[in-house]
Amino acid sequence: MDKKALKEAQEFLGKALSMIEGVRDDEQSSYDDKSDKWKEGEAAGRVEENINTLEEAIDQITAANDNIDSVLSN
Repeated sequence: MDKKALKEAQEFLGKALSMIEGVRDDEQSSYDDKSDKWKEGEAAGRVEENINTLEEAIDQITAANDNIDSVLSN
Protein backbone atom coordinates (compact mmCIF):
# COMPACT_ATOMS: atom_id res chain seq x y z
CA MET A 1 0.00 0.00 0.00
CA ASP A 2 1.26 3.45 -0.90
CA LYS A 3 0.74 5.26 2.40
CA LYS A 4 2.57 8.30 1.10
CA ALA A 5 0.01 8.68 -1.69
CA LEU A 6 -2.86 8.33 0.77
CA LYS A 7 -1.37 10.98 3.03
CA GLU A 8 -0.95 13.25 0.03
CA ALA A 9 -4.58 12.63 -0.89
CA GLN A 10 -5.55 13.66 2.63
CA GLU A 11 -3.64 16.90 2.18
CA PHE A 12 -5.57 17.61 -1.02
CA LEU A 13 -8.84 16.76 0.71
CA GLY A 14 -7.93 19.09 3.56
CA LYS A 15 -7.28 21.95 1.14
CA ALA A 16 -10.51 21.26 -0.73
CA LEU A 17 -12.39 21.12 2.56
CA SER A 18 -11.03 24.50 3.63
CA MET A 19 -11.94 26.07 0.31
CA ILE A 20 -15.48 24.67 0.32
CA GLU A 21 -16.01 25.68 3.94
CA GLY A 22 -14.92 29.22 3.03
CA VAL A 23 -17.39 29.40 0.16
CA ARG A 24 -20.15 27.98 2.35
CA ASP A 25 -19.38 30.50 5.11
CA ASP A 26 -19.42 33.38 2.61
CA GLU A 27 -22.74 32.20 1.18
CA GLN A 28 -24.21 31.82 4.67
CA SER A 29 -23.04 35.30 5.70
CA SER A 30 -24.47 36.80 2.53
CA TYR A 31 -27.76 34.99 3.11
CA ASP A 32 -27.90 36.09 6.75
CA ASP A 33 -27.40 39.73 5.73
CA LYS A 34 -30.41 39.70 3.39
CA SER A 35 -33.80 41.07 4.38
CA ASP A 36 -36.60 38.83 5.58
CA LYS A 37 -38.58 39.78 2.46
CA TRP A 38 -35.71 38.60 0.22
CA LYS A 39 -35.53 35.34 2.17
CA GLU A 40 -39.12 34.62 1.13
CA GLY A 41 -38.23 34.67 -2.57
CA GLU A 42 -37.03 32.08 -5.05
CA ALA A 43 -33.45 33.34 -5.00
CA ALA A 44 -33.27 32.65 -1.28
CA GLY A 45 -34.39 29.09 -1.88
CA ARG A 46 -31.63 28.58 -4.42
CA VAL A 47 -29.04 30.01 -2.03
CA GLU A 48 -30.28 27.75 0.78
CA GLU A 49 -30.07 24.77 -1.56
CA ASN A 50 -26.52 25.73 -2.52
CA ILE A 51 -25.52 26.04 1.14
CA ASN A 52 -27.02 22.63 1.88
CA THR A 53 -25.21 21.10 -1.09
CA LEU A 54 -21.92 22.58 0.10
CA GLU A 55 -22.55 21.17 3.57
CA GLU A 56 -23.15 17.74 2.05
CA ALA A 57 -19.86 18.03 0.18
CA ILE A 58 -18.11 18.98 3.43
CA ASP A 59 -19.60 15.92 5.13
CA GLN A 60 -18.53 13.66 2.26
CA ILE A 61 -14.97 14.99 2.22
CA THR A 62 -14.75 14.60 5.98
CA ALA A 63 -16.00 11.01 5.68
CA ALA A 64 -13.46 10.28 2.91
CA ASN A 65 -10.68 11.63 5.08
CA ASP A 66 -11.87 9.48 8.01
CA ASN A 67 -11.95 6.43 5.74
CA ILE A 68 -8.38 7.07 4.65
CA ASP A 69 -7.41 7.37 8.32
CA SER A 70 -8.94 3.93 8.88
CA VAL A 71 -6.95 2.45 6.01
CA LEU A 72 -3.73 4.05 7.21
CA SER A 73 -4.21 2.74 10.74
CA ASN A 74 -4.50 -0.90 9.58
